Amino acid sequence: MKVKFKVESVELHPSLNFSNSSGRFRTISPIAITTKTDERKIKYVTESIY
Repeated sequence: MKVKFKVESVELHPSLNFSNSSGRFRTISPIAITTKTDERKIKYVTESIY
C-alpha cells in the first residue's frame, strides 16, 4: 500500500536533527525523509511535525 505525504520546504529549526554529510538532511520525526537541498532549508513530512 502506497501512502503519499504532503512535503514542504521550511527554514531549519533548532529542534530538528540534521546530517550535513553528502548534503543529506533529515528530521528526527518518526516518518523522516532524506533530501538534498539548501543548507538553510529542509524538507519534512508535515503530518509528522504538526
